[in-house]
This record gives sequence, structure tokens and C-alpha cells, in this order.
Amino acid sequence: MKLRVPFLCVALLSVGIMPVAAVGSRSFSEGANSDSAEPAPAIAPDPSSENPSKENDRTQWWASPSVIPSQKLIAEKPSSQSEELEVKVSVENQVQKLNSDLTVASEYKRNIQKISSKAGRMPRSQGLLEISNSNRASPNPDIEPITDIPKLNDIDRPSTSVEGLLQQSPSSFIVSDAVRISQSVVQVTGVKLNPTGGGLEVILETEAGQLLQAITRTEGNSAIADIENAQLALPSGEEFRVQNPDRGIAEVTVTQLEGSRIRVTVTGQNAAPPAQVIKSDRGLVLSVTPGNFDPIEIVVTATRTAEVIQNIPRSVTVITRSELEQQTSLSRNLQDIIGREVPGLGAATQSRSQGGQNLRGRNISFLVDGVPISPNTQGRALQTIAPDAIERIEVVRGPNAIYGSQATGGTINIITRRPSETRLSQRSEVGLTAAAGNRRFLESGSFGNYIAHSLSGTEGAYNYAFSFSRESTGTFYDAEGDRIFNNRPLDQSATFNVLAKAGVNLDSQQRLQLTFNHYRSTQVDNEYINDLSVNTRPAGTEKARALRVGELEIIDSNPPRDINTLFNLTYTNDRIFGSQLQAQAYYRSNSLNFFPTDFRDAFFQNIAFGQVEHQNWGGRLQIETPVFTAANLLWGVDYNNEYNTIVQDIFDPVAYDESGGRVYRKIDERVEVPRYDLSQLGLFAQLQWEISDNFLVSGGLRHQRIGFSVDDYTTFPANADIEGGDLDFNSTVFNVGAVYKITDTFNVFGNFAQGFSIPDFGNLLRRPPAGFSIEGDFKQLEAVRVDNYEIGVRGNWQQVQASISGFYNTSKLGESFLLDNRGFPIGINRAPQRIYGVEGTLDWRPGGGWQLGGTATWQEGEDDVNQDGDYLPLNSSIISPLKLTSYIQHQTTPGWRNRLQLVYIGDRDRAFDKKVDLADIDNYLVVDYISSIEIGPGTLNIGIENLLDSQYFPVRIQRAGGFNNSERFAARARSLNVRYVINW
Repeated sequence: MKLRVPFLCVALLSVGIMPVAAVGSRSFSEGANSDSAEPAPAIAPDPSSENPSKENDRTQWWASPSVIPSQKLIAEKPSSQSEELEVKVSVENQVQKLNSDLTVASEYKRNIQKISSKAGRMPRSQGLLEISNSNRASPNPDIEPITDIPKLNDIDRPSTSVEGLLQQSPSSFIVSDAVRISQSVVQVTGVKLNPTGGGLEVILETEAGQLLQAITRTEGNSAIADIENAQLALPSGEEFRVQNPDRGIAEVTVTQLEGSRIRVTVTGQNAAPPAQVIKSDRGLVLSVTPGNFDPIEIVVTATRTAEVIQNIPRSVTVITRSELEQQTSLSRNLQDIIGREVPGLGAATQSRSQGGQNLRGRNISFLVDGVPISPNTQGRALQTIAPDAIERIEVVRGPNAIYGSQATGGTINIITRRPSETRLSQRSEVGLTAAAGNRRFLESGSFGNYIAHSLSGTEGAYNYAFSFSRESTGTFYDAEGDRIFNNRPLDQSATFNVLAKAGVNLDSQQRLQLTFNHYRSTQVDNEYINDLSVNTRPAGTEKARALRVGELEIIDSNPPRDINTLFNLTYTNDRIFGSQLQAQAYYRSNSLNFFPTDFRDAFFQNIAFGQVEHQNWGGRLQIETPVFTAANLLWGVDYNNEYNTIVQDIFDPVAYDESGGRVYRKIDERVEVPRYDLSQLGLFAQLQWEISDNFLVSGGLRHQRIGFSVDDYTTFPANADIEGGDLDFNSTVFNVGAVYKITDTFNVFGNFAQGFSIPDFGNLLRRPPAGFSIEGDFKQLEAVRVDNYEIGVRGNWQQVQASISGFYNTSKLGESFLLDNRGFPIGINRAPQRIYGVEGTLDWRPGGGWQLGGTATWQEGEDDVNQDGDYLPLNSSIISPLKLTSYIQHQTTPGWRNRLQLVYIGDRDRAFDKKVDLADIDNYLVVDYISSIEIGPGTLNIGIENLLDSQYFPVRIQRAGGFNNSERFAARARSLNVRYVINW
């Protein structure tokens, strides 16, 4: 019986079981309760206070002398009376010396006196420093005026030691409006976060409303306030931390520093939010207003240049670092993560294979920092890098030729972790996973573990980033308590990933960066094989079963695994002859092994498994040149060279049978797909023109020349001799798009874009048709060219972000796989295709710490296999059923956040009814729960995948099960993921 769940009911379900502890209050607090503060004016940043991007720029801004840890306040008196002064120090940056002119002026009726002196040596610390209180109308008659001006040798000089210098920050500072000199330490008894209509207030509560002294500055994406003469006295300890408390804000922390100092850090998701200090009788209020950037603009580079999403005439999705970290609480498999987060993308397969996970029904161009990682045949692009090495994922939905071929469905660019702007930052993480289903709750064999550590920093002109992770997965069980067998397994695996990145700013305009990433995932300690006896019953009536035979012994060959190594060297020059230049050179090596299988009654007629080898190298050169006012031309050249081959290891059938399927002794190897080489040279130009503040247009073209070469070879297992050859062909595609901004927060967009992809030559060469020749069958080898039309609207308001788009694309010569009786690809079919669909997104922050939203994807498509005008539905490995996602999230307390999310996959019977699919697709619903709790110095994250413990089969598996039951793998049952993270 099929499960039919309307989307409204699904949303109500997610709301109804949301595990939250508090609903009423709109604020998050710790410690004593407080009334709302009446804001008072505060000193705003001086226009010149922008933090310079390069140390050698000589720029001045406003700050306080107390920013140097070794300095004391200039005016201190032992009596309880105090006099407020205006001090102005002009400091010129110098590596070897510091010349300063110090002016100390009394507000009382006396003349300004000047003192000039040379201070001690220190690194350049740019700035104009000022402390002032100009609100006093007249001097206090009860306070005796100061008659002596302090002498320079009475003032502590800046630190000249290495440790002292490294503590000094070159950032900009703003002194709060009220600066008072106090001998006593003020106790901060509570921290409260109060969401406002335009941002967030961070309230530091004191016992009697004592006035706190604050110095604010910006550093990277963070607004920082340092509080002097203050001590945290919170019930929970010496730190306050809340993640994602409001839109545009990634984290708020309040920590105790040495020397009776408190630091408040508010980190923005994309930039440092503007912050002001407000006087309050409750203590101190730091008002953060990311709404000043309204709308908050996310910049992406998947279009090859840094562009704000609102200016791109395409549908774009960005998975941020914070979203990645949240979703890894459920699964560290990238297929699962992007399958939940990206509209238009097919459902996850829960295996190493990406088969059926298309974007808008077509191929995806996968990139890592712009390096192509999508091989021409048998690729697993998402099994090449671990999530901890990723900064964000940018997805351009819809055909394009931005980076070259293979993007007929869209482009997914994975951006690796970037160095931090501080001297050193580190992150440590440990985790534990286990089955939590009703029938296998915390089963001993299901336990897995995870450990990771990363560090990054900047030291002068140099910066670096390094991360390492190791994950060990246990046994997977389905909701019926049975062990899952998958011939492309993720369970019983050990996965390692190392990312190393080093960069240097050659000068203020030039940068050189080298990135290295190595990924290895291998199945270990496996004792199970596929029970082929289930194939004796009609296809689609039984699930695949695991048969325990003892620990497998693979002799003279390798277990199932994925290995990927990538080197990437990038050079940028921000100003060369008035243009911006970026050059890139890269090398990538990739290999993967399948699970050994008994094919004696099938295609290979042996016990065998495939070993796939890919290798590619190349380079990119792009130049962005201003053409005229508000118009830029991006132009350049790309080159990529790759080779692919598949070799089948043949195993001894006698050893296999005598051991009951446990021993695999290699006795031979045969070439299944001969090595073939592909070279691609692309020339491109793209114009972007902002005609007015409301109207933007873009357009361009790309010419691609493709070379294909293969030597003579003999097919396996048919033993047919095929003559090799060389083939050259080309494709020229163009695009045009426009964005019209109805308001600053709402726009409409449309585009016509062409994309192309090279057909899977491996599947063609594996079993070519009779009489096939390389030079004679050009139609089989010709590139797939797609014409795409898209129109959409999107809004980016302070509390709501929404979009909806529709697309229609066609190809005169599409591509689909021909399968044998067990569902294995044995060739390709070329025929006209058309695909169309609608996608929508919604995110809403109603206030009070609540967030909710979701996505919707519907698509369909047909092809004309017989080319007679009679179009039939495309199969369900190309066209995904209806996909709906929904989430509801609540910041229950300042240190506790809860999220409930779901994915609903609908029915698809259309292809089955026309006998294109051998099985119809049944709907299923998966509900997940994520919670994060601030405990001690770090965060405890708890994820429960498949919360309702539903028994279901992913879309790709349902279709494959129509061929034979041994391919019909059930999905994972409820599983538990617990991890603890410390940032330090």
C-alpha cells in the first residue's frame, strides 16, 4: 500500500512533534532577567575606519590607547574623583619606529598643551586614536581640575616583546560613548540575546547597572567588543555561546579574557555585522544590525566571478559552512546532504554510486575550487572529499557552459576551507554513530566513530589551512532489523581525508595559493556477500539480503574503495593593465573499485569486479576587464586532458565455491573499457552590464574543441576486435539573461542558456553495436547539446526569502543508457529529449528564535526513441519524482537549538505504465531530528536520521529492483549520531 502524504500534512507533522522547551519569549537569556533598555546614541564608526585588507596600506581610523594590552589608561588618580579627558594620539605606522604626537586636553577652562615624543619600537599599528566624552556641558565644581599634564616617561609604552606584538591587532576600533575610569571589577551576571526587528541585541547584565567600558572593532566576519574591568559570573560558567541566533548571524560568544577583560564576538555569516554600543541602566547593550545589509547578499563564484545571487539571471543554491556542519549531524555522506538541500536534485542513493541523482534530469559538472572532478565514465564525484574540508557548496541549476562540458543539468562547485584571518584558530571534533531502530537499538556491530581536527591562520603575508578526518562506519540495518547488503557499500568502511592549503600575498594585488587534498575510503572487515537466492522469486517482490560467510579474503586484488588526490595551484592579480587575472593549474588522480560479484549467469560470465582509473590535468586562465561604466567582460581559455579505463579482475570460481563465497583469488584480468583519451580546449567570453540600478543583462558564448582517441582493443566478454581511431569535433554555445529589480528586495529573472556534455564513451566502448567504428559512428559520439529556457522570481526580505522558477529544455540528440537483464549499462541510446519542471524555495524567520521553510521540485520529461514523433516518458533514473522538503527550527535556550526536518518523495508510475521502467516508484517520507547543546567549552550535536524508523527503498533502488531482487536494497533504519565540537 502506497503512502500518500499531502505536503500540508507533512508540514503540520513537523510542527506538531517539534521538541522545544520554550515558545513564548522572543529573547534568549542566561542569568538574571532584565527589562528592555532605552537606547541612547552611540559613537558610530568613522568612514575611515574600514579595516585595510593589506598591512602596508597607510590608513587612519579611530581607536583607544587601551587597545594595546601593555598600556594603562593615560589619566588615573588615586582618589575616588575622576576627570574625563580628551586624548588624541596620531600614530604613523612604521616597522622599526613609532612617532606619535600626544595631545592631552582638559575640558576645564585651560589652553591645550602639546607634547611630542618618540615611543618605543613596534610593528606598524596604523591609526588615529581618540577617546572623548563631549556630552558634558560644564565641569563638575566638586572635582578639582588637573593642573599637571602627565609626562611621557610616566606613561607605559607599547610592548616591544614578540609576544606583546603578536597580541596587537591591526583592526579598526571604536570607543563606546561613555568611557569611565574605574578601580573596581564589574560583575557581569547575565547575558541576554534580544532579537529586534532589524537585528539582535547582546545585553550584558550587571548587578546594579554599573557602567561598562567597551572598545569595538571588526576582524574578518566578526564584530568584537572588548570590555575592560569586567568579570563573567554566569550560572553556566565562564563562556556564553549561541549559534545562528538570527538571520545573518552565525554565532555569538561572550568569553572571559586574562586581566579582568570580557570579549563579546558576533560573527556574521557573510560579513561582519555593524555593531553599536548603547548605554543602559542594566549594564551594556551591543546592538548588532545585519539588517543594515538588507537584503543580505550572498556572493557566489560558481559563475567564475564573484557575483551577488540577486544579480544572477539563474537559479542558484548555496550550502554554507554552518548548514554543512548541521547536516553532518545526520550523515557525512555528501550525496545525502545535497540531496536534502538542493532543489531539482534527485534523491540520495545511500550508496557510493551517484546513479539517478541528476540535476533537472541531466548531467552535473562537479568541481572542487574550479577543478573538474566529473570523469567521462563511472564517476563518483561526491566520493572524493570529506565535508570537514569544505567551506561551502555552490550550485547553479540549469544547463550552462560556464566551466565547459558536462553541465547540461547544472554546476556544483565545492569550495574548500579557507584560512582564518586570525593568527591561529583550531577545531577539534569527535563523534559516535550507531543503529537506533526498534529491532537493532545500539547493536554492537553498528557502532562507528569519527575524529577530525583542523587548524588555520594568517601570519603576515602568509596564511594556511589544514584539516584531517578519519571516519569508521559500522554495520547498517534496515527498519525490519535485517543487515543491509549494498554492492556499492558505505558501511564497514574506513575513510580518511587530508586537506592542506598554503597561500602568500606577494604584494597588495597578487596572491599565490597551493591546495592539496587526498581522500581514501575503503571497505574493511566485511563478512557478508549478496544472497543471490532472492533472484529466484519475481523481481520487485523481495529485498536484497546479506549472506554471512565469514571475513572476506581478497587475494592479489583490492577491496571496494575510492581514492582521490588533487593538486591545485592558483595565481591571482587584482590589477594588471586595469583588469583582474586568475590563472590555475591542476592535476587529479582518481580510482575506484566495485564489490566482487558472481556474474557467471550474467553479463561478464565470471566472478569479477571492475577497477576504474581516471586521471586529468589542465589549466584555466580568465581575465575580467572593465569595458565601460557598469559593464565588465570576462574572457579566457580552459584546457583539460583526461584518460579513463576500466579493468575487470577475474577470480577463481573453485576457491569461491569451496569457501562459500568468502575467498576471492585473482587469476586473471581483462580490459572492459580500453584506455581512451579526451582533450578539451575552450575559449569563452561573458559580458555583464548593469544598465541601470534596476536592470542587469548578461550574455556570452563559448567555443569548445574536443579530441577523442582510443587504440585498437578487444571487447570483454564478447571478444570482438574493434579498430581504434581519433576523432575531433567541436561545439559553440551561447547564453543571454536578464534581471529586473522591481524593488531592492524583489526581482524577476530569465535566461536562455545552452550547455553540452560529452556522452559516456565508456558505456559505448564496453559493448559497441555490430559493425561499430570510431570514425564511422559519429552520431553515437556526438556531444549532447541542450537549449534551456528559464524564468523565475525571488524575494529577499529581512525575515522571508523565497523563490520560484520554471524551466523547459530540449536536446536534439539526448543520451540514455541501455541496460542488460540485470540492470547493468551496456550501451547508450541517442534520441531527442525534452525536460521541464518547477522549483520553489521558502525560508521564514518569524521571530522568537523560530525558523521554518522548505523546497519543492517537480519535473517530467520524454524522449523519442524511435524518432517517429511518439515521445515516451524518460525512465526514473533520469526523471526524479516529486520532492518536497520542510524544516522547523527553534533556539529553545541560548545554548540549545532544535531542528526537525523531512524529505518526501512522491510516486511516479508514468514510465512504468509505458513499460519504460520495470517497476513503479512508491512514495516515502523520511523525518530527521537535529539538536545542538552548548556544554562546557564546546557543542554537543545529536542527530537522529529516519526518526520514525520507516522501512523504504530509495528511488534508484526501486527502479533497479525491477530487474532483480538482489539489487533492491532497503534504506537505513533509525540511526543515532552524536558528536562533540570544540573551537579554540
